Amino acid sequence: MYSILKILDSHLQMIGDEIYRFHKTKYTWERLDTLKPSSCGYIRIGFTSKTGKRKTILMNRIIYKFHNPNWNIFDNSRKNVLTYIDGNILNNKIENIKLKNEC
Repeated sequence: MYSILKILDSHLQMIGDEIYRFHKTKYTWERLDTLKPSSCGYIRIGFTSKTGKRKTILMNRIIYKFHNPNWNIFDNSRKNVLTYIDGNILNNKIENIKLKNEC
């Protein structure tokens, strides 16, 4: 699977299970496999817009968005909460992520 996702002013690319971010100053794609969990245990990715607006998004939301393009990644309401099927918050494979209200 190959697709590109734009979040704020950043471009992400998914090839297989790997995610890359376009590095604007180097004009190259860098793999996001070296990200470490935050203090609460989740893997987060930071984004900055051209106007300086910053946003941090959990990796599971990015993975889910790649596989569900019509899903609103910025909707943080209760109806849009993602959960991990096996309970492991570091297992960000799409097979392990679902909307909390899905069966």
